[in-house]
Amino acid sequence: MKKKFFLFFAVLTILLTACSSSYEEVSDNVSTENELIFYGQKFAKVHNECLDYIYESACNLQTRASNRDSIQLTDVIINATNEFVARKCANTRSVFDDTTYVTKEMYDTITIEDIKKQMSPKELEYTNKAIENIHSTESLLKDVAYDPELSDIQKQAVICFLTTLKVSLEYWRENINKWKNSNNVESQTRGHFRFDWKEVAFADAYWGYTGMLSSGMNVYVGGGTAALGSAFACLK
Repeated sequence: MKKKFFLFFAVLTILLTACSSSYEEVSDNVSTENELIFYGQKFAKVHNECLDYIYESACNLQTRASNRDSIQLTDVIINATNEFVARKCANTRSVFDDTTYVTKEMYDTITIEDIKKQMSPKELEYTNKAIENIHSTESLLKDVAYDPELSDIQKQAVICFLTTLKVSLEYWRENINKWKNSNNVESQTRGHFRFDWKEVAFADAYWGYTGMLSSGMNVYVGGGTAALGSAFACLK
């Protein structure tokens, strides 16, 4: 399973050559710690934007698929995610293409338990604290950012876990009913959405961690990866 995990990283890193880093220049007087938190918050925002894009794409399927055979909902989700990431990357490159950034196979080879096994004890300490007390995510951000036992990339990944968990909980509280009541989606696709909103939010957070690591620190690909994991967690 470890080989599959690293293969996932390798494949996604190769794909990233088509999408330049989305990190923006920040002022020299912004500390590294605050910069890490800033990008974690941006990552989480992209995650929610991608979820909305996936939802709209699934709902619009009714008109697009009116004279076609039933479509797998997983295909709709994957296509929407790739389109979202490509459009975001196009804003940084002035080019829009049909590069495949994520595939279903990536999610078939990795489980949440696999992600946990790749975390260091210190990373697990922070993620477990957040899960045990979901209201602690904000206070944990600076603890992670200033922790001398974590490398910068570990800090960024854990911060993305925390920020994604926070916005995911907020997102699903506000949007759970519209996803549950997606009649257009269920009538035009094979598959439907189910919900344990906390379970989905926790899956979001773990895929947020993995998404940042596997994306070469690209918030658009990483945020899209996390949103796709979230949408898959909603499927029954």
